[in-house]
Amino acid sequence: MADSVNNAAASAAAQGAQAQANVTGANAANRKEAAKTFPEGEGAEGFSTFESLPDDVKEQMLKNIAMVTINQMQKAEARRKARAARERAM
Repeated sequence: MADSVNNAAASAAAQGAQAQANVTGANAANRKEAAKTFPEGEGAEGFSTFESLPDDVKEQMLKNIAMVTINQMQKAEARRKARAARERAM
């Protein structure tokens, strides 16, 4: 059971991580590009994407997001088990 939960967590984490990284990477890259291109802060929507970031940055972002997602899923599983144990004890 733990393996299937870990596999599901890893799969969900990878999907969530990619989606979040696309947003986070684009936002960070846009801010950086905007600072160079538009010093007055006029905006630079759509200048960069997650794919335009260096590979090591993308990899670290995905790892961080995946670890947070897996941690959240493990905590949720622990809460479900604790709730089930309390219900059985009643």
